[in-house]
Amino acid sequence: MPSMEALGLELIRSQNADGGWGFQAGKPSWSEPTGLAALALRALDRDSPQARRGVNWLRRQARPDGGLSPSPAVRQSCWVTALSVLADSMAGEIGVGAPSVQWLLSRTGVESTLLVRLRLWLLGEKWEADNSLRGWPWLPGSTAWVAPTAWTIAALTHVHRRAPDPLLQERIQEGRRFLLSRQCRDGGWNYGASRALGYDSASYPETTGMALFALKGERSGAIDRALARAAELSRHCDSVHAGAWLSLGLSAHNRNDEWPDAASPRYHTVPDAAMDLLARLARTAAGPAF
Repeated sequence: MPSMEALGLELIRSQNADGGWGFQAGKPSWSEPTGLAALALRALDRDSPQARRGVNWLRRQARPDGGLSPSPAVRQSCWVTALSVLADSMAGEIGVGAPSVQWLLSRTGVESTLLVRLRLWLLGEKWEADNSLRGWPWLPGSTAWVAPTAWTIAALTHVHRRAPDPLLQERIQEGRRFLLSRQCRDGGWNYGASRALGYDSASYPETTGMALFALKGERSGAIDRALARAAELSRHCDSVHAGAWLSLGLSAHNRNDEWPDAASPRYHTVPDAAMDLLARLARTAAGPAF
């Protein structure tokens, strides 16, 4: 297994001339791999010039509405705004008044809007979970999901930690309640609802790790069940990305002892390498790397 420093050098070598990263080395820059690589390099070295170039690339993708597009070719803000906010916050250069933070605060899943809830009531339809709780969607105008909600909670929590704000705190807490309302019967999380069409949904390792990471500091029987499920999933996980999220989720609750020794990972993408570096840094520091 490469050292963390060697993994950092691998990320640096794969950085594009424009300052961003593609999903694979040599591919055009996109916001998701750029955000993850910048976070990983910043966590490894607070003064990383490569991370700074990555953050600057992200800023150039900002849309007029304050959000961030997934790539220069797309004219639509989306969930990757949370990655940009988190990277900016790690650099100490963003506050609650920033357009990107305000964009995140203005987003919610359509299922929690009054119009959609009224329509469902009139039709006599019923959601399996509390749809009044506001999570975050992948794209504006769609329903909330676990992954973008977890990323947004992580971003807003980092901003709130540096500059406490009651509005941030309110949305963070509501986002956490949203995640808890979507917990599967087996203790983990899948990408969406815990039940669909009357059937219980099974949890996935990556989304279980994401939710646990976003729920850092929570103490309850639900969290205990989630940690037990994460530990179980970690013993059979052969995905770098999913394993990294499980590790981050366990580390957020000081459960690094639950992480088994893994074989040498195979990095198929830049996000794989970045997430693995973040997870290993978190385990070394006995806490989240961001």
